[in-house]
Amino acid sequence: MEGSCVDSGSDPETDGMDGGELESTENSNWTLVENRKRKKMRDQTSGSDSERERKQVSRPKEEYKVMLKFLAESANVLNPIKITKALKEAVGKIDSAKRVRDGRLLLLCHDKKQQNTECVKHSLVDPYLLFNLPREKMMVEINFLCVHKKLRSKRVAPVLIREITRRVNLEGIFQAVYTAGVVLPKPVGTCRYWHRSLNPRKLIEVKFSHLSRNMTMQRTMKLYRLPEAPKTSGLRPMTVKDVPAVHRLLKEYLSLFNLVPVMSPEEVQHWLLPQENIIDTYVVENSDGKLTDLLSFYTLPSTIMNHPVHHSLKAAYSFYNVHTTTTLLDLMGDALILAKAKGFDVFNALDLMENKTFLEKLKFGIGDGNLQYYLYNWKCPSMGSEKVGLVLQ
Repeated sequence: MEGSCVDSGSDPETDGMDGGELESTENSNWTLVENRKRKKMRDQTSGSDSERERKQVSRPKEEYKVMLKFLAESANVLNPIKITKALKEAVGKIDSAKRVRDGRLLLLCHDKKQQNTECVKHSLVDPYLLFNLPREKMMVEINFLCVHKKLRSKRVAPVLIREITRRVNLEGIFQAVYTAGVVLPKPVGTCRYWHRSLNPRKLIEVKFSHLSRNMTMQRTMKLYRLPEAPKTSGLRPMTVKDVPAVHRLLKEYLSLFNLVPVMSPEEVQHWLLPQENIIDTYVVENSDGKLTDLLSFYTLPSTIMNHPVHHSLKAAYSFYNVHTTTTLLDLMGDALILAKAKGFDVFNALDLMENKTFLEKLKFGIGDGNLQYYLYNWKCPSMGSEKVGLVLQ
């Protein structure tokens, strides 16, 4: 029989493990020894549930204490995460930690207030929450991808993405941030554009917007009318000498948000120093010569096709705005006045950072689509639009 052949034959693995004992035993004791060996091998490979749990719980707990302390000290950054409060309370009291099936950590700590020392509290934590926030990471910004109309829906975009990925990897960078109007797995944040009419007649004529019910053109023009001059005293265009102060203002303000750029003074000068038809930046200087506030918007014109009168639409997009002494509402009101004076037709803004506080009050209208923020090759928990501090041009 096949079974008899297997039992009577020699097993190289068992011979190597316990050959002397096997050779010296009688046939009556052979089964007992074999069963012991099999049990020993089974315990070594898999182990009993209690032993496996004991091994996992006995992992060094100091490592997890450090992680929890790191998380608690960064609570201002991690406020959107529901478990932060529970983990902050567990700092210094963690007794054990083990991994569960889905890769999360089970943190256990005894409740010292209870007389019964067996009473424990537990929390489930994703490891990347402990390690990845807050952290600075070198990334590339993918801000423009264009495919000819005749080549669309032909899988050309993935080829371009693979090529730019290859070139970026050669520079030693393996992560990227980008935005898209479509939903892909999985957005780290979702924002929406809002639009404020500066030249409502032109916007209605080119069908960018339309007259509301019971509204005439004259009423609409009156509704969106703006003052002739800004009302904030000390408001002036940014100059090169303002770069260090603007860099300091921007760095302090962006620390309030989760997804932000980390700019050097040279990058601040490159991105924010005013250039005609590219970027407009204004600062507020107080009586002591100190810069207290900042507003900026960049230019992005669009071509109007097949219209007998209008051929382009000049749009201003809100960039980075910092307020310390002037309210954000007043600051952005002045931004609208300045944009109108420069001939812009519409002022656009995303509902990120603190922008929601002024959008409706300044008569912005909500757009019809969302802008999804994505991180390539970097895992990060999702966040609300108010925690996004990155504006991609």
